[in-house]
This record gives sequence, structure tokens and C-alpha cells, in this order.
Amino acid sequence: MNEPYEHYHRLVYLVLHKLNVRKPHEDYLQEAFFIYEACKESFDPSRANFSTYFTNQLTFYFKSLFRKQKFQLSRLSMLSRYDSSFSPDPIMDLISFHDIFHYAALTTFEKSVLRLSLQGCTVGQIALSESVSPATVKRARKAIKEKTKPHLCP
Repeated sequence: MNEPYEHYHRLVYLVLHKLNVRKPHEDYLQEAFFIYEACKESFDPSRANFSTYFTNQLTFYFKSLFRKQKFQLSRLSMLSRYDSSFSPDPIMDLISFHDIFHYAALTTFEKSVLRLSLQGCTVGQIALSESVSPATVKRARKAIKEKTKPHLCP
């Protein structure tokens, strides 16, 4: 456990290879360093080897990260007009959807649901913040989809 982070580079590359991550890996190596530091603090030598613990934590972290990214891309690509590889940019989110907010005849509640959905909130979180039932949020999302369909299809 006294080995430096560089000693575990091969494990990081092995995890990235197992998860079919394409090069360049620089950003992922930086993320792995933060996971390594967190693992050093929380490691219990009586439970496992450090390399096993680090590998499992790293795999779990990257799988979670990729799952969140995939979910966000799939949700936002439905609202993208022509490009299915739409990548979310926090600065461009509301600007990109200006036409939808203003020309799709959405109610105030529907605009709020759409805005919270774009921020990554779940149905349950939206229902709590708006003080309505999850079924109401689902109906509003369905109405948003129907109202925005003519504005999104070419």
C-alpha cells in the first residue's frame, strides 16, 4: 500500500481496456488518481489487497460515470433537432432550447418540468420540488413531448 500511484497505472489501463474506453486516457488517469487517493484513506487491509480494492472502486466509479453520461446524452439527444451526437454544454442548454420554451406553447409547469429534466433531475425529484405526484410529472413530460414534436422533427 506504500507504492506510489504510478505503480498502479497498469491496473488503471486494464480497467479502461475492460470497459472499452478509447484513447486518449489522460482525463481518465486524472480521475483514477482521485479515486486512488480516496482508496488510500478508506482502505482496510484486513478485508482485501489494496490493488483489488482500488480496481473494484475504479471500475465502479467509471461504470457509474459512463452510465450517467449515456443517460444524459440519450435524454438530450431526443430534444436535439438534427444531430444525434449532441453533447450537453451547461452554457448552451437553455439557449439551445429557447425556441422550445417560447414557441411550443408550454405551460409554466411544463417549462419547469422541462428545465428540471434538462438539469438531470429524476421524476421523483421533480415531483418533490414541484409538490405534485410522480404521475403528474409523467403526464407533463408526455404533454411536453407531444407539444415539442412538431418543432423538433425536420
